Amino acid sequence: MGPCLVNSTISKLFPLNLSSKRSTHINLRSDFNSVFNILPKEFEILQEMPTEVQVKFRPPVSGEFKTIFQVESGNQCVGEIVCYGYGEDLQVDLVEETNDENTWLLGKELHNDGCITGYCQLPNVYPGFRLERQLKLRNDGNVTLSMHLDKEDGAPEDLPSDFRISFGELILLPKSFIRLNVTFCSERLGKHDTTLTIRAAQIQCEEIFEVLKLRASTTVTASVITLSPEAITLPDPVILTETARIEVKMSNPSATCPVGFCWTLPRSDEEDSNISFCPESGLLLALETRTVNISITPKGLGQMQYLLPCKLTERAETTVLLRISCEVISPSVELKTDLLDFGVVCPDQSLTKETCLRNSSSTSLTWSTNCPQERDSPFSIRPSRGTIKPKQKQPIWVKFHPQSADYFQEEVEFRVEGTPLPPRTLSLIGEAQIANVTMEPQEIQIDKLYVTIPRSFDIKLRNPSPVPAKFCWLTAECTELRSVCVSLFPTHGCIRPSQCVNVVVTLTAIALENIRDCVLPCTIDGISDPLEFKISAAVLGLSCRISTPPNGTTMKKGIMEENATYSE
Repeated sequence: MGPCLVNSTISKLFPLNLSSKRSTHINLRSDFNSVFNILPKEFEILQEMPTEVQVKFRPPVSGEFKTIFQVESGNQCVGEIVCYGYGEDLQVDLVEETNDENTWLLGKELHNDGCITGYCQLPNVYPGFRLERQLKLRNDGNVTLSMHLDKEDGAPEDLPSDFRISFGELILLPKSFIRLNVTFCSERLGKHDTTLTIRAAQIQCEEIFEVLKLRASTTVTASVITLSPEAITLPDPVILTETARIEVKMSNPSATCPVGFCWTLPRSDEEDSNISFCPESGLLLALETRTVNISITPKGLGQMQYLLPCKLTERAETTVLLRISCEVISPSVELKTDLLDFGVVCPDQSLTKETCLRNSSSTSLTWSTNCPQERDSPFSIRPSRGTIKPKQKQPIWVKFHPQSADYFQEEVEFRVEGTPLPPRTLSLIGEAQIANVTMEPQEIQIDKLYVTIPRSFDIKLRNPSPVPAKFCWLTAECTELRSVCVSLFPTHGCIRPSQCVNVVVTLTAIALENIRDCVLPCTIDGISDPLEFKISAAVLGLSCRISTPPNGTTMKKGIMEENATYSE
């Protein structure tokens, strides 16, 4: 009879032929508790005509079975029918066919009758998304099974199940497997549970029994897209008719489902500004993040608030909002700096600094300024008006030329024609100081200044003030030094702030005439009274005394003999 599942019944027809040439009444007898059954047990075999009997085998447990039926005719045993069979338990297993870590099959439970229960947890999905996964139902036994699929347990007849299961094949051969396609798709939000039952019957068997119970659950959540950031406040004002560009990150947090999106604009925002998106619509795959570039060109002035909706294409009622705030201003010029400090200079000295105006808008701007030079100010600006092309710069030169020692401050306004914005203000500050130069020493007294023999000494000119000082010695104006030649180096120059200059003075007497309080004047720019250096000196001549040597050495003109000495 071959193998048969426990508690299943397999039946086969066997022909019986009679070797005699006349009809015979046959009676079949066997053990009372035999797992084999033959029908009919009594029958007539006609002459030379075969008769079929049906043999049924129903094993109660697994193992080998054998039964011998006695064939009797006329109270005599005329032969035997030996029946063999093998009973085995149902041997199936459920495995998941996937290569990733996102498994559905969480566990399995094997029952005493060989039926297996599988527990599947499907990932959360968005409404309308179709989940699909293949499982393998494996037959480890030696019998061939014919598959049957029951309805979902507990599912109302008028509400079709959101879970589906289908077979790749209907016949499960021994030591083989079939694929089960498990799918889920629903528009209803919330948790979904089901139990799908698969039944089978052994080929040529009448009994249908449970092979697999698949308990599956999942949750349908609303479609969602996350924006980063969700609210944006532009740090810098937006110039009217200029375009502000913003980047926003869109993310799909689902690890399973893609989600479509589409940006739309309320009518109020369309009237206030020109707004565009790139991309405007599309599909975000599972766990995908994409950058959306938003361009806003405002049409009005003031504080602007934009509420931009992004609708999910699968469910139009789901909307994600992006909030953008900014200030819109009229186009105007921008100053490179709002303060120019000229520091400290000398009166009647000029210092020029450069700055610039910048036009960040896309239109030409005509500007003008209140010229400080028209108000007898030490500051002057050029140019004082002009037109700056879009995205260009205009160099501005500011000159500081004070006429007197003082602290100066000026506010210069730059206005743009046709704009209500307040003017840009440039602050100008500068100070004029007169240098304070000191002389060390201020006088000198020379006890012995010999005629034609130069005598040198140093004078230090110090400038402790924060401005440079120009000096010049006026030796030509010193009429009291007729008998002395005066040489100075340097005779003129510039002393840097907090620095000093060393002046070398050389006196050469040309006549025997004493000097008393003769003045060397040194002028300093910006100081009306010159510095005075006083010189006093006693001028002496040179004398010579010749003594005769004791040994009587004589001297000739122009020749000095040995042992000759000079004395003053």
